[in-house]
Amino acid sequence: MQIPALEDFRKTNGPTYGRPWSVDPAGADFTLTIPDIDVLLEDDDAWKPHPESYAMALRVMEELDGIKRKAAEYLAVIVDAERHWMHGEAYFNQVECNARDERVTVAMSWEADIYAEWSVTFVWREREDGALEYRPISMGFRNR
Repeated sequence: MQIPALEDFRKTNGPTYGRPWSVDPAGADFTLTIPDIDVLLEDDDAWKPHPESYAMALRVMEELDGIKRKAAEYLAVIVDAERHWMHGEAYFNQVECNARDERVTVAMSWEADIYAEWSVTFVWREREDGALEYRPISMGFRNR
């Protein structure tokens, strides 16, 4: 899977601060989103993708297997998997990286129930020694 350059992100509507920028990474079946820059520069009237969130997304993509595992474990503590058809392989629909808030939110579904979408938000921190820390802090659900 390869993430396109920051300049290749396209503007979309969405729930993040401002409107998010998104891209569909080659070799992935999900959309990656990042927020707008914090403020407009005095001589610039166009919003742009948030470069720190792009840098964060590059690190997040390296950790997707661990994130999927932690998200599924977190949901299993809260949700009755049998009752909600959480069978088969889980897959991502969207990965949202927001360095401004130190948050990563993944939206995912399971093979057995493609209409349900579960989201898990993680606090994401990179320690001074370069090690990554991410832990789930909330979950959500919606029918697609």
